[in-house]
Amino acid sequence: MLGAIRKKSKGWVAYLIVGLITVPFALFGIQEYMGGSSNSAVASVDGEDISLNYYYQKLNT
Repeated sequence: MLGAIRKKSKGWVAYLIVGLITVPFALFGIQEYMGGSSNSAVASVDGEDISLNYYYQKLNT
């Protein structure tokens, strides 16, 4: 079965499909990296959110 997939994946159609799958992952990944909020809550304790910055600050001290 893997041999059949390998034989079929050498054409330009396979490259097109891989490209169509890869581009959205790349764009959403870049968007999340560039626009991600640094104060997003990583945990909630007794109803109080703990921000990512606070977590890193306490982790490194």
